[in-house]
Amino acid sequence: MPLGRTLLSTARHWSTASQLRARNNAMAALATLAQRRAEREDVESFLAQLQAQLPTRLPAVLPLSTLRSAGAPSDTGTEAPPSREADRADRAARSS
Repeated sequence: MPLGRTLLSTARHWSTASQLRARNNAMAALATLAQRRAEREDVESFLAQLQAQLPTRLPAVLPLSTLRSAGAPSDTGTEAPPSREADRADRAARSS
């Protein structure tokens, strides 16, 4: 086959081959986007269910009974740790 006919045949089939590649690329992109959309909808659904299970408003301070049931020490008979000024004053009194 002469070079002229081969070149002409390639030029004629180029548009068809190019369109097939473009169509295949579009189908692959469509499948990827559909999968991402499904995953996003699953996450949105999960977060909506999680939000529905949470209380609408959290208390500003936890009740003492909650702290005691969690194993925290009770506040009876315990003192707050000394402040820095009280600690300095105590050290100064001992050193003099």
